[in-house]
Amino acid sequence: MPALAAGCATTPPALTANEVRAIVTAPDRSQADRDNDARRSPEKLVEFYGLFPGMRAFDLSAGRGYNAELIARGVGPKGIVYAHNTPDFVQRFVKDGLDQRLKTPAARNIVPVVREFEDPVPPEVRDLDLVTFNFNYHDLTYMGIDRARLNRAVFDSLKSGGVYVVADH
Repeated sequence: MPALAAGCATTPPALTANEVRAIVTAPDRSQADRDNDARRSPEKLVEFYGLFPGMRAFDLSAGRGYNAELIARGVGPKGIVYAHNTPDFVQRFVKDGLDQRLKTPAARNIVPVVREFEDPVPPEVRDLDLVTFNFNYHDLTYMGIDRARLNRAVFDSLKSGGVYVVADH
């Protein structure tokens, strides 16, 4: 009698605490990022993300890419990180900073995405494992952003079991 083998996709194990520490203490991280570490507790945040090699992630309102780079280091060369900013934000605040970061080896798997908040994820970007939105979700209230529309777009881009992390103060 023939045997039937069945299986299901499983999530690879998350990075260990030592692997996360190695990301944060990597000698090629910029001094500006190290200065930001003092107020951001990146080891705790990166560990909370549950990163694993090959992960597909999307960093909303990525700014100059501080968080996107940490994620990129964690997902490794087979993973991808989309670093989102709005057109206005890129023009006014981050163009040079993000462009410079994207030239570094640590950012080789970061893809910049420039789109409005209400429709942040390109239609071809789907089945994301992780979406992050760090430290400025609260700003959307005075910016007139339709947060329900934003959140729906995020949830629609996640794979089954994917995670949306909003870290704010």
